Amino acid sequence: MIAFAYYLLKVIICSGVLFLYYHIALRNKLFHQWNRFYLLISILVSLVAPVIQISVMHFTSEDPNKALQILQVFQSADGYLEEVTIRGHREISTAQWLLMAYITTSTFLFIYLLFSLRKIFSIVRSHSVQWLDKIRFINTRAKGTPFSFFNFIFWNEDINLQTETGQQIFRHELVHVKEKHSLDKLFMQLMLVIFWCNPFFWLMRKELRLIHEFIADKRAIGEHGTAALAAMILSAAYPTRFNSITNQFFQTSIKRRLAMLTKNQNPRISYLGRIAALAILITTVLAFTLRTKKVFIPVTNFEKQITVVIDAGHGTMLNGKPSGITIGDVNEDAIVLAISKRIQELNTNGKIKIVLTRTSNETIDLHKRVDIAKGNKADLFVSLHINALDPNQEKDMISDQTLTNGFGIYVSNKKPVYQQQSELLGSILRQELNVVYPTNPYLLKRKVGIWVLDQNVCPSVLIECGFLTDEKDRQFITRENNQDAVARKILHAIERYANIQSGNQQVTIDTVPQKQTTITDVNVSEQSAKKSTLDSENPPLFIVDGNEKTKAETYKLDPSTIESINMLKDKAATDKYGKKGTNGVIEIKLKVQKSDADITFKQNGNTIGTGQIHVDPASNSFSGTIKTVDNVSIDTVPKNEPLFTRVEVEPSIDQKKWSEFLQKNLLPFVKNANANGIKPGTYTVKLRFIVNKDGSLSDFTALNDPGNGMAKKVVEMIKDSPKWEPALQNGKPVNAYHTQPITFVIQAQ
Repeated sequence: MIAFAYYLLKVIICSGVLFLYYHIALRNKLFHQWNRFYLLISILVSLVAPVIQISVMHFTSEDPNKALQILQVFQSADGYLEEVTIRGHREISTAQWLLMAYITTSTFLFIYLLFSLRKIFSIVRSHSVQWLDKIRFINTRAKGTPFSFFNFIFWNEDINLQTETGQQIFRHELVHVKEKHSLDKLFMQLMLVIFWCNPFFWLMRKELRLIHEFIADKRAIGEHGTAALAAMILSAAYPTRFNSITNQFFQTSIKRRLAMLTKNQNPRISYLGRIAALAILITTVLAFTLRTKKVFIPVTNFEKQITVVIDAGHGTMLNGKPSGITIGDVNEDAIVLAISKRIQELNTNGKIKIVLTRTSNETIDLHKRVDIAKGNKADLFVSLHINALDPNQEKDMISDQTLTNGFGIYVSNKKPVYQQQSELLGSILRQELNVVYPTNPYLLKRKVGIWVLDQNVCPSVLIECGFLTDEKDRQFITRENNQDAVARKILHAIERYANIQSGNQQVTIDTVPQKQTTITDVNVSEQSAKKSTLDSENPPLFIVDGNEKTKAETYKLDPSTIESINMLKDKAATDKYGKKGTNGVIEIKLKVQKSDADITFKQNGNTIGTGQIHVDPASNSFSGTIKTVDNVSIDTVPKNEPLFTRVEVEPSIDQKKWSEFLQKNLLPFVKNANANGIKPGTYTVKLRFIVNKDGSLSDFTALNDPGNGMAKKVVEMIKDSPKWEPALQNGKPVNAYHTQPITFVIQAQ
């Protein structure tokens, strides 16, 4: 809707400029045919100029994006959902309401046009038609007659055709037929159906209708003279108007018609006005279509030649069927192969060698693709694919960072030795490709890994060139000129990468830092954590169980042993701790039990025994022995592995299963929100919990509470969650914290 609104604005401005010149320099001039075509061309120019772009190249050796920002790397939706939004029903945005109102108005105008045409043809069907040469003559008493429509002349029976007045009126309508004025009127009506909000089109229609009358009046005068026709117009009756698509003889703007009949025109001024009109048309077109485009000429003084392997994904299987995604007659294998070949064809840089993993439709084994890179001692590896959206994915459960359309750049999730260079190449590719088509602003990783990225011998990226399941993406990537543009941008990105590696371009590391494992991560709201001065040059005073600790000692605390955190600042801090509390105080209370104290163990609220545990802060573990109520010893409590706040592979859950679970448990709450007094709006609950190594969840904490019982509802609901896939550290399942934002969209019923 926004793009259409911008287009409408440009059409209005363009037509306004052209009509302003007409009103000042051409209106009421005697070159009526010229004015007629000027107005028609002005409408076409107004429609076409805003969508045409003529680029004037400005070549520069200075890269406008000299400081390259390396993008944040994000775990893609192939893992878990970063944020889940629950909606009671699909929300209709303001833009959608406006679009519906616009379409409704256009529909009404179109129906009115059809109704007018129906009235005309109803007259034709109900009357006899006489042929006069190529003219169809209909004699009727219908209101608004006489008028003409294409090659029909609808005559009024009350006007005697044999009189001088009748003859002049007939000649007048005959001019309309021969000049095909009905085409102009029908064209204008259709334009107003679509662009009814443009006031200048309405003014142009009015002027064009009068110009038709001026032309017909002038041609109808003949040898009878201006005075006779003027007298006839003044003495004629004014029947009721029929509609806006016919050429009626009796018009209300009689004054201008008479003025045109008696006006003399200076031929010199006439030619100057017409020449100036051409200049205005050309200037307007250039103003809306010309674009100055800077073209970066890359510096190519590489120290050595680089070899780049371009990998066209998939290929035809032995049974003759494509192994890639196929939608209708559009096939992923063929498209990525065409782009790969185009990259090789477009490469004119002698210091870049392009090697293709496949040059035909045959499929290549994943291991062999990596072997090709090894055999050619590749410096870079770029794999090309096209994505597809799972048709079973529920749209309301898709987070903002889940890919559903547009391009995406993937890097390895195994952190190989060349990871940093891969992320650099991915960031450059994203910047370049985003110029020709929207590209995801994150570098992405897949939970399951990608062989050609994880096992390669050089910096490697994978480009998903849109989604074949998205109509806009499919239309873009299937066009040869767009494939050519993508190939050029990939080549440009490779050159920029080589320049950076040669020290010819500055790089800015601008990644979003991952959350540090500090005590601000535990039982502290996000807002409080942001305000904490833990990382400032003047740290606060740390008090752990009543004892003063250094910042370094506090950072070594195991978050799982912390019971509560109390933050004091300003007067409250200095009143309790004096000058030491000037920078604020953080009081920490631990859950530590004395080693000789018996602990009661319960299961489902029932005591199962007593015993002791021994906490080892260094290894984040505990061990101990439990005696049952019958004094029978049971197995030693197994040693608890460390509880991680950051892991190599995040815990995850099947998206479909997770979506169904949330819908089942939270949708009733959202639907009854209005009845429970919750105001319309968007509310987010950030829930923190532990995903245990067996996939079960525990230790549920709402980090914030929007009110209205939302946090409580989320905590209660999550206890019944299906099992998750545990986090992985060094390839082994571990216990890990996970924070899950859940957003409620409450709408007015």
